[in-house]
Amino acid sequence: MKKLLFSLALVAGLGFAASAQTEGAVKKLSIGAEFGIPTESNSDTFIAGGSLMAEFPVAKSFNVTGSAGYLSLMYTGDAKDALKALGLPTSTGLVPVKAGGK
Repeated sequence: MKKLLFSLALVAGLGFAASAQTEGAVKKLSIGAEFGIPTESNSDTFIAGGSLMAEFPVAKSFNVTGSAGYLSLMYTGDAKDALKALGLPTSTGLVPVKAGGK
């Protein structure tokens, strides 16, 4: 039992003594693909699109982040046929935008 407690104390002590590495001021840019698949069997939609994310350092320990993208909500099956019959578009575009700091 004493060995177990000693081992746990040693691991905890090493964990508290460890420090994270810092990268410094680094600009980051990423690009990604987005997909939305229906979770119900009677769903008549599908989503596809892309996104872009950027991060810029403004201080030693503060970065400004922002992301934007484009999503196309496409109707399928009976919903698409009904929209076509009414002369309405069978897809809708969405532009999500997000900004923040960390």
